[in-house]
Amino acid sequence: MVSDLVRGTLVGLGFEVIDLGLATTPTVEMAVPGEGADAGIILTASHNPKQWNALKLLNGKGEFISAAEGAEVLRIAETDAYRFADVDDLGSVRTDDSWTKKHIDAILKLDLVDAKTIAAAKFKVVVDAVNSVGGVAVPQLLDALGVETVKLYCEPTGQFPHNPEPLPEHLTDLCAEVVKQKAHLGISVDPDVDRLALVCEDGSLFGEEYTLVACADHVLASRPGDTVSNLSSTRALNDIAERHGRKRHASAVGEVNVVELMRKVNAPIGGEGNGGVILSELHYGRDALAGIALFLTLLAPWRHLPATASQLPRLLHQQEQDRTETRHGRARHRGRHAIPPHRTAPQHGGRPAHRVRQHLGAPAPQQHGAHHPRLRRSTDHGAGGWACGKDPGGVGGGGCGHQGPKEFPEVDGLRVQ
Repeated sequence: MVSDLVRGTLVGLGFEVIDLGLATTPTVEMAVPGEGADAGIILTASHNPKQWNALKLLNGKGEFISAAEGAEVLRIAETDAYRFADVDDLGSVRTDDSWTKKHIDAILKLDLVDAKTIAAAKFKVVVDAVNSVGGVAVPQLLDALGVETVKLYCEPTGQFPHNPEPLPEHLTDLCAEVVKQKAHLGISVDPDVDRLALVCEDGSLFGEEYTLVACADHVLASRPGDTVSNLSSTRALNDIAERHGRKRHASAVGEVNVVELMRKVNAPIGGEGNGGVILSELHYGRDALAGIALFLTLLAPWRHLPATASQLPRLLHQQEQDRTETRHGRARHRGRHAIPPHRTAPQHGGRPAHRVRQHLGAPAPQQHGAHHPRLRRSTDHGAGGWACGKDPGGVGGGGCGHQGPKEFPEVDGLRVQ
């Protein structure tokens, strides 16, 4: 009904309408400039109940309109400052459902995404798309990356099986299914597919706050420039930026504010602590599909150990310690070295995606439940400590009901602790 009203109104105003059909929010954001359109409209209730279906408005760049532009839209509506076209000048509608594939193809072309290494890792991933458009787009991306996909709530009916906001208390089914399927990872996206939450192989949460932190560590290893997140995001991004010799700039809350500051400081990556990743070279909008591809690229080279998502932060921290000791002539023997062999000898600036990601993670807590002092949250909501685990109360924003300390195994001679 809403789509019929929107199409009919736009045709009545004399516009040419390109109907993308079922498409994610970031897909529409890419399609607007890709089609040379003047604006875009997304019909969605986001993570709200279906009675809140409404319009998200994009400018000609495919970005959300500003507060000033929004005020102007309201003024036009309230004062009836518009005119319908004469009968001979009515608009038209054409359908183009190709943009999901175009979006995925653009992600695969990024040198930050290593599809070959991801496919070689033979990942098995469970996807919870809350029966929205992500149930189509995410499996399509994973298939293109050579990932085995287990679908959980992936029928795009719009009937949400649980609260669709990807928060810890809503992901218990996904946590359980990851363990049941013996999967390497769980992926949860919101109905817009612009927020990404990850579940580790043991059913613990990677932490929605740290989706951006992990992706930023990967990108900053290969791209110049600072990073941006809003004021309600974790301070861990500051640490990642500092370890790459960069800065993290804080914007006001809201995607439009993050994008504005990213443009100002020419940041290659930014986003929000709600699992929103913005990769500027792809487009200026939160994009869970891009976040998935970046994270799998980061994780894939460790699979030969084999290592898991829950061990990743500490493995990467150990890697940085080893490199620091080597630079100071104090390399220690640890059995087989933790650094993937194809990730040696990083070069300064402009490094290809397969180069080493040096700085992610923090020292393992000495005590159960302790957090590294430099990884405190700036707000009370969102994720807790950095590494995945089964701590009481939930490391990473929630433990999906698991209790007790996390034990990490030996990994090819390296004690992960």
